[in-house]
Amino acid sequence: MTSQSPPIGSGAGTSASGQNKKRKNALDSRTDVSWKHGHVVDGDSRKVECKYCKKIYTVGAYRFKHHLVCTSNNVEPCVSVPDDVKKEMLTILVKSTERPSKENLSGVGVHGETDKEMCELIAKHGPGFKPPTFHKVREKFLKQEVEETKNLLEQHKLEWKKKGCTIMSDGWTDRKRRSIVNFLVNSPKGTVFLSSKDVSDVSKTTEKVFEMLDEIFEQVGEENVVQVITDNAANYKATGELLMAKRKRLFGPLVQHTVLI
Repeated sequence: MTSQSPPIGSGAGTSASGQNKKRKNALDSRTDVSWKHGHVVDGDSRKVECKYCKKIYTVGAYRFKHHLVCTSNNVEPCVSVPDDVKKEMLTILVKSTERPSKENLSGVGVHGETDKEMCELIAKHGPGFKPPTFHKVREKFLKQEVEETKNLLEQHKLEWKKKGCTIMSDGWTDRKRRSIVNFLVNSPKGTVFLSSKDVSDVSKTTEKVFEMLDEIFEQVGEENVVQVITDNAANYKATGELLMAKRKRLFGPLVQHTVLI
C-alpha cells in the first residue's frame, strides 16, 4: 500500500486547529500589509501560500507584492487576485519606488566623517532626542559659511597690500538670458570672487562701466591694484581712459581681455 504524504501546510500528527494556530502566530510576527493575503507554510516564515491562487512561494514582502500585482518580477503572477487587492499593492509599490529619491541619504553622505560623528552624538543623547528643523540647520550653517567667507577675504586683502593684485571683470549670460558681470581679484594667494552685478537692464555705456569698475577700485584699494583685466570692447577701452584720468597711478592702454597696467 502506498502511503500518502500530508498536504503542504499541515504537519503529520498535528490537528487542523493546531496548524491554524501555528499559521496565525507566524503571520502575526510579519507586519507588512501584503502578508494578510497569504499564509505562512509549516511555520516557515520564508514560505507563503497565496490566499487566491493557493500556490506556495519562497519570497519576501517585496516579491510577494509583485506576485499580487502580476508584474512577473522574479515571481510568478497570481492568476486569481481580486482587482482591489491588485490596485492596493500596485499603489504601495509605486510609493516605495518614489520615496528613496526624496527621503534617503546619499550613499556618499552616510559614510562621511561628519555623519559618523553625528550618529555617535545622537546615540549618546539617548531616547527622546529631537533633531533640529531644516530651517534651524540651514540658518546656522549659512551664517557660519558667510563668516568663513569674510575671514577668507580678509586674508586675501592682506596679501593685496603686500604684493599687489589684479582686478578682473568678466561678462556672461546665464540660463535665464540675463547679462551678468563678475568682478574677481587675483593675487599670489589666489583668485577670490568679489561681487556680481546683473546688468540686463543697464545700458553698458562707458560711464556705467567706469562707475562699476571705479567702485571695485574703492573696495580693493587703488594703492593695491597692479593691473585691470576686462573685455576688449570699445566701451571698456574708453573706460580705461577715464580710470587713468582719475587714478594717476594707472597708466597704459587696456589690452585684450584688456590689461590696464
